Amino acid sequence: MKRTILLITTAMAWVMVNALPAAAQNADMHNAPAANEAAEHEQPKDMRDDEMLAKAKAADNGKVRYISGGIADSGMRSIDTEEHLYNLKMLFVSQGDYLADVNVRITDHKGKTVLDTKTKGPVLLVKMHPGHYTVSTTAEGGSTLTRKVTVGDDYLASYVLRYPASEQ
Repeated sequence: MKRTILLITTAMAWVMVNALPAAAQNADMHNAPAANEAAEHEQPKDMRDDEMLAKAKAADNGKVRYISGGIADSGMRSIDTEEHLYNLKMLFVSQGDYLADVNVRITDHKGKTVLDTKTKGPVLLVKMHPGHYTVSTTAEGGSTLTRKVTVGDDYLASYVLRYPASEQ
């Protein structure tokens, strides 16, 4: 009798831990379209714009391939899924906040510009030839940073650029 009660109790515990949350999740999924429609109408316009910007698109200027984004959580997740395709990552921050609209110019060891762009979010990913480069940036408000970076072929070189430059 004790063994039967133990088996029943164990089975009930399994159902509560595994089956009930899945059933609740499925029920939420059936209500999701209506909930999402309501949430979309309640969101400020800025939130919808952020979601549009979150879907960053890669560009190629003939010298390098790059993508910029990372606005909102969905944008950061989107950028994170692209990282493996690039070998340089830069994150732009100011006093703990992410920065977008940073002017970035990357020059090679001969001083030739390989990328000149304005970021669409706090993250810039670049696929370029391995080597040594100079990154010159200007954030909103005119704060500038210049960094020497080394890019390899088989790893992601990551740099955090913090503004204002005088605090580094």
